[in-house]
Amino acid sequence: MAKSKRTGILIRCIKIVFLVCLILALGYGLLLTIIGTSTKREIENARIKDTAITVQITELRHSSNLSRSIIVVLKPETVSPDTPELLGRTIATTSNEKLSVGDQLTMYYDPQNPQDRVIDFQTAEPTQKAGLILTGAVFAVLLLLLAARLIRRKHHRQPTAIA
Repeated sequence: MAKSKRTGILIRCIKIVFLVCLILALGYGLLLTIIGTSTKREIENARIKDTAITVQITELRHSSNLSRSIIVVLKPETVSPDTPELLGRTIATTSNEKLSVGDQLTMYYDPQNPQDRVIDFQTAEPTQKAGLILTGAVFAVLLLLLAARLIRRKHHRQPTAIA
């Protein structure tokens, strides 16, 4: 009897850990969706109100503090008389590990304040999609678990005797 009680407790603990993992995965999926969506909006707003310039990656360094961050040094591909002098070199960080030296990106800047810059590292859409896929998968698993529980309850119901 003691062994079946321990087994029951173990199964209950496994279910709780699984549910906690699902909730954490749901939170992470929602976070990725929000980050991707807000980055996408920021780039769209910059595309509408700011000036676009093509920049080229001249250096890449892995960040020592953040394991998945890359420090990127960018320079305008072509410098015209209209290009503000302050745009000579830009240093930024990104999580896009597919970038390499020589790649071209789009940078948006405010001509009135060239220090105001938005760089399209091409991470917004993949981040948003990954978040939506993860969130959808967690919801699907939760719905399957709920359906399985409802089916199990229907099969385990005892018929009541009418007196």
